[in-house]
Amino acid sequence: MNLDQLDKARAFAREFTVRKLKDLCDQIEKGGFPVGVSHVIRLFWLPRNWREKFLRNTIREKWSCRRLGTAIQLATGRRRHSGRPPSVRDAAEGLQKLRTLCEQWRRLYRVVRGTGGREDEGATGVLLPPKLEDPMRRCDSAIEEFYKLLRRFRKM
Repeated sequence: MNLDQLDKARAFAREFTVRKLKDLCDQIEKGGFPVGVSHVIRLFWLPRNWREKFLRNTIREKWSCRRLGTAIQLATGRRRHSGRPPSVRDAAEGLQKLRTLCEQWRRLYRVVRGTGGREDEGATGVLLPPKLEDPMRRCDSAIEEFYKLLRRFRKM
């Protein structure tokens, strides 16, 4: 067990008495959804008084660890950042990274809108709140124009 795992195990032991652990296991068994260690670790990202609600939602909605993490980020308004900030050594590398980001946006937008993605995944799109539909279309349009400029600039 590494130091990080040991810290998480200690935090879990401080929070859960034997009785609370039994109640947790009972909830998981009744829900019929396997909540694993990764789920529990993500619950520790939340304030103590929110954890029970998110655990119930996880079991009822059968949330994956990724989905639970997304729900936590939405509820708390905090995003978890990982990795180093991007670095750029020269203009050519900067332009290539911008092209890559534009391509990633275009693929994501097609999947969210349900107009692209791999056929075997059955992309059906995502129902966005109406207030986001128009800004997302405008953003896509602006990124598409920028992407065209980037491709033309490369040819100069």
